[in-house]
Amino acid sequence: MIKQGLHDEIFQGSLAVLTGVDAFSTYCYLLKAAEHRDEETWGWYLLEIQARGFDPDNTIADVAKGLRAGQKAVLSDTPCHGDVFSIFKQFKDFVLSLTRKVQRATSSRVDQEEDIVRAQLAQEPTRSMTSKWVHLKRREKRLLTLLIDVKILFQWMVHDVLKLAGPTLSVRQELFDFIKEELQQRNDGEFPMLRKLLKALHNQRDQLLAFSGVLDQKPAEISKRLDVPLA
Repeated sequence: MIKQGLHDEIFQGSLAVLTGVDAFSTYCYLLKAAEHRDEETWGWYLLEIQARGFDPDNTIADVAKGLRAGQKAVLSDTPCHGDVFSIFKQFKDFVLSLTRKVQRATSSRVDQEEDIVRAQLAQEPTRSMTSKWVHLKRREKRLLTLLIDVKILFQWMVHDVLKLAGPTLSVRQELFDFIKEELQQRNDGEFPMLRKLLKALHNQRDQLLAFSGVLDQKPAEISKRLDVPLA
């Protein structure tokens, strides 16, 4: 019996393939090529496998609207937990984008320094060039500071908040909110990727942390069954 289903949409070229895999056995119970991946299409195939006995405790999926709407329509009492891969990728992509910006800023600052040296050797005015260098230096420093901060927050998210072995749900929620608030303080409107990341973190917190609630229940059940303190 399938206790936890993993749902996703993969693609063969432009053709969507709706997939479902048992998290424990890796048995593939759904693999359907479909022209659409909306609520109706997902609902149809979920009804089909439900008729064959599909009744999981929960599923895991990303934020695909059709996928989640289809499950809500057919399996309304079955929780759909969040897939951490997507948020990790979104976070990592922002880190990589910032890294490239820092590299370009450093390159621009170095080029400007070389231009100043050449102008000084030619005994040409350098006041405006120096002013530009100051601006480039400040931008480089600001971007580098931001990159260091974001890398730290990303590592906290990976190793402290969304890692399987970790603190209780309430602590994870507090840490999650802290990371989101720290990112928000650094959102000056310059980085569209940061705005998208903040929106994803705001909308997906409970889905992404749902696994922790399941983990919290297990030692509580053992404690009750053996009549020993939870600690």
